[in-house]
Amino acid sequence: MTYLAVFHFIRQQYGFMRLYSRNEIANKWSKRIDQITIYSTTLYPLLYWHLSGPQPFNWFIDNDFIYFNHPQFIPFFTSLYLLVLSVYLCKETIRSKQIGQLNIPKQLLVLGTAVSWYFGIVVFKGDLTFTLLNVISHGIPYYALVWAYGNKQQLKTPTTINKLSRFFKPKNILLFFGLLFLLAYVEEYLWDGLVWKEHAVVFPLSKVLPNLTDHSDLLSLLVPLLALPQIMHYFIDGFIWKINKDRFGWVSVLFTKKS
Repeated sequence: MTYLAVFHFIRQQYGFMRLYSRNEIANKWSKRIDQITIYSTTLYPLLYWHLSGPQPFNWFIDNDFIYFNHPQFIPFFTSLYLLVLSVYLCKETIRSKQIGQLNIPKQLLVLGTAVSWYFGIVVFKGDLTFTLLNVISHGIPYYALVWAYGNKQQLKTPTTINKLSRFFKPKNILLFFGLLFLLAYVEEYLWDGLVWKEHAVVFPLSKVLPNLTDHSDLLSLLVPLLALPQIMHYFIDGFIWKINKDRFGWVSVLFTKKS
């Protein structure tokens, strides 16, 4: 499940790279450099993590990664990573001078991905910092996309589905985010209260829940149920971009001008 989550996180950044590059007129080499760059911004910190051995934080639980403990290879991959970033920077500088335009959303995506993954994993090496820089920055784009799509749908001719999308009117934005945060809090509350018992300050009511760590039979049923929303998210995300006939899926609806 850990590596499925990692794959999902990496592919999201590539998906947004494709989205922000959809209107660029570029040759295959330019596109290939973009692809290698966005993958490198996520894979290099993960390589650093795997080669360095166990860190003071984990993705999910202790030893959920396969560690190689060969830090002598890190300088090589660091040099390779810097080379990739240098090639990308040179390519984008030349291209912006040629066409007189800079694709700012794409540059912010590359910069944000590089900063959040590098500092979250390599520099700070802390559970809270890693969560804030990687997990939250991973989830916010989904919030924005769902809200923007729903808000646009509710402006169309009412249908059964579009009537439900009126929930996405601007005046309901606090209700929208509040519901998402409530669902997330309840899920984490159940994890901490029934399994981890680690964050009583954040989940004070978790003390009233029974500790099931000594009941392996119950845990074997409970943990898969608690993990189900995350697993479904990983798989559903693979289809979000492909629902429509066009290659960017329903996400492209947000950026399509009315004729």
